[in-house]
Amino acid sequence: MQIIIVLFLGLFSVFATAQDVSTTVPQDVKPKKEQEAKVQEAKPQEAMSTEPKTLRKIEVTGSYIKRVDEESPNPVQTITNETIKKSGYNSVADVLRNNALTTGGTRENSINGTPGASTAMIGPFESDSILVLLDGNRLPKIGGDNSVDLSLIPTAAIERIEVLKDGASATYGSDAIGGVINIITKKDYNGATINMGQSLAQAGGAARTDFSGAFGKTYKGGSFSGIMQYRNNSELASSDRSFTRISDLGVQGSMTSQVGQWTGTDNQNHFNSCPPDQVVDGTCMFDFSKYSWEMPKITQYSTLLNNNVKITANTKLKSQLNFTMREVETRLAPSPGKLKLTPADAQTYLGITNAAVNPLDGMVDVTYRTLSAGPRQNQDQTFAFSTAQSLEGKIAGSWGWDVTGSFAGSRRRQNGIGGYVDRRKLQEGIIDGSWMPLNPADQQGSLARAVFQPYETVQSQQAEGRAIATGQMTDNSSLAIGTSTAWQMYRSEVDSVTLSNNNFGGNGGNGFGTRNFQSLFTEASVFPVESVELGVAARYDTYSDFGNTFNPKVSASWQANKKLMLRTSVGTGFRAPNLSDLYNGGSLGYPYARDTTGCAAAGGTGPSCTRRQYEVATTANANLKQERSIFYNAGFVLQPKKNWTIDSNMFLAKIEDSVGSLDLTQVVRAGSIFGEDYLRKNYQLDIQRDASGKITRVNMLSAYNIASSIRQGIDFHVANQAKYNIGRFPIDVVVDVTHIQYLKIAKEEFPGMGLQNDQDNYYRDTLSVTAFHDTHSVRAAMRTISGQDKIANVGVIGDVGYGSLRAHTEFDLNYTKTNLFRKASVSIGVNNLFDTKRPLDDTNQVALNTDIYDPIGRYFYTNIGYTF
Repeated sequence: MQIIIVLFLGLFSVFATAQDVSTTVPQDVKPKKEQEAKVQEAKPQEAMSTEPKTLRKIEVTGSYIKRVDEESPNPVQTITNETIKKSGYNSVADVLRNNALTTGGTRENSINGTPGASTAMIGPFESDSILVLLDGNRLPKIGGDNSVDLSLIPTAAIERIEVLKDGASATYGSDAIGGVINIITKKDYNGATINMGQSLAQAGGAARTDFSGAFGKTYKGGSFSGIMQYRNNSELASSDRSFTRISDLGVQGSMTSQVGQWTGTDNQNHFNSCPPDQVVDGTCMFDFSKYSWEMPKITQYSTLLNNNVKITANTKLKSQLNFTMREVETRLAPSPGKLKLTPADAQTYLGITNAAVNPLDGMVDVTYRTLSAGPRQNQDQTFAFSTAQSLEGKIAGSWGWDVTGSFAGSRRRQNGIGGYVDRRKLQEGIIDGSWMPLNPADQQGSLARAVFQPYETVQSQQAEGRAIATGQMTDNSSLAIGTSTAWQMYRSEVDSVTLSNNNFGGNGGNGFGTRNFQSLFTEASVFPVESVELGVAARYDTYSDFGNTFNPKVSASWQANKKLMLRTSVGTGFRAPNLSDLYNGGSLGYPYARDTTGCAAAGGTGPSCTRRQYEVATTANANLKQERSIFYNAGFVLQPKKNWTIDSNMFLAKIEDSVGSLDLTQVVRAGSIFGEDYLRKNYQLDIQRDASGKITRVNMLSAYNIASSIRQGIDFHVANQAKYNIGRFPIDVVVDVTHIQYLKIAKEEFPGMGLQNDQDNYYRDTLSVTAFHDTHSVRAAMRTISGQDKIANVGVIGDVGYGSLRAHTEFDLNYTKTNLFRKASVSIGVNNLFDTKRPLDDTNQVALNTDIYDPIGRYFYTNIGYTF
């Protein structure tokens, strides 16, 4: 029945209309999508042109139905190539952070599961709820993980980025719960250009260099273009910035240090030797920021080729090939881990006579960090590619067809080149007396025989075939109908030492999994009266792992008059579980949490009442279901005067069975509410404690279907163009403003805990003003992030505003000169002009949230281009 609904729902909507409306819309009736793009950063001579033009049909992100260049019921915001060039960035994700709508996501840092990877958000929707397309084709996620790595896409190849601010699973399927980022590349290009860019941070480190070249030729019956880019980012050490270096060991330091520590029979922490400045509340703390890099060293080569060929009068072949090679070097603090000794060995070889025994395994646990082996150094090598072949043709009249085949994949190998230790050989050294972890760091002995070089390889691949037919059913109705089939693969492999859980401070396993899925989808657009457009879309997907899903969407727009259009939509969405969550080989980490149960048992005082590191082991969850959502959207587009465009959208999304990992704070909080036995029996969450009640280890699944959330907000976008005369100098000014206000973001951390506020008073703004005179332009930009709760207060109901971080604003300035010596151009700028200090969270182990705030500080950049 659901399949029948998909096939005929669009047809039913088409024939429900009776009025005939021409699809040719007057130039001033609706703000044009092309106008909106040009308003933001284009040359004003083009953006302000009033010359009549022939309206052609194009495909707009969020719909398979081609339309003339005008606004649709789907709210789409465009970021242009000019904006990218004047941003001073060489990464797509960094460019998106300059826009309030897409601020957020993971920055290229050293501590990610995939170092050097970067992602982006749309409003309050995390990157795993965002679908990323390259010219309308789905890109693979990072090694089968949660998100697409945007840094693998060369910025030099981008013509524009279209951001759909609406759920779109009814059109595109999985992942489009919170919207779509569609990266449109350059195609019809004539000639050749070269560009060189360089940026330098005032405080040192994090220098960026990039070279790019573009060439293309448009000929009768087709076009060919190619873009190549090289970029090199130098590292940024955590100790090089005051806001990433540790200033308070008691809050930000690690309780696993370079000297062995154990819990005694008196339930107190014990150690033999520790530098006095590292002793905090009876624990030997460690400053890991002295050894780690905040941002990695990156070297990347990218190439993108496009070829369009007209085969017959009605048939066209489009081909695209994109591949990237990237090498990332990271540095992390020396490995933390746990030595396990029998009570007899602990006494015989280390002289420990007062150790509490772990009741779960009868062993003595000694926490320790291998400082003598040096920091952990890794070299990640990634090869990623995507290719798409599309054959387009006409059937009859306005009807056309499109058959597309695509294949994409990535392979990442991480090689540990220093600082890793084999646990077995470490403990052998303790027994034979060559290694004494309780001594001062310079008197412990040599770890040379225990050092080894681990590796991890992660692969992901996907293939898709898609066929679509689109056309007009009547003069006032259009239809698209299509089908697709796809296959995905995930594979991970680690070295033998790591596989046997003997990589001190971490472990991993081999994983492999595949899935295939098929889809049927349809979409209809109807004009029952001249000023009203109704849209309906529906999609049926069947997955080989979790089953079937059906997602409809309805939308409507009303052109109230020549200046105002109202629009609204509602649709359901879904996200399929990630293959890595279903089939990964497990991992071991040491996250921070406050043990609420242990704190209460100790009377509200003691080590359990502060944030501490605990050992957490995760395994795959093969029983994950799909994540489900419903998205409501309502807004308007207003053109009060010529060259003014104002649009706004209010959104509300409800998400159920959210697929994601639980952090340790959520786990221990749920244990204090429901009881740890309840978690163990119902959720495979095993919080293990020693005789004193101290957490010794937590075993859990890597992902769960347990969270629900509500995300509500409103965004505004204003664009204006104006001409001024300053003396004899005519000035064209383009103003672009984006504001997003989060009205409610509430999440249920665990079933039965109820929805809790996740953030308070949260908004973001971006403002840019660009002035043009002849071949000169000056752009000033402002970015504001609202104040927000400190980590210790997130989710605490009734304490709004207590323990909050202040709002943060940065200013950027850019000057660009084109037609320099006729064929050259130069752009110079400074980001964070006033070197505004970032807000620091003194309740969090990591004081600066580098996913939100740039850790580089003020930096200067220049770009030089030449056209042949």
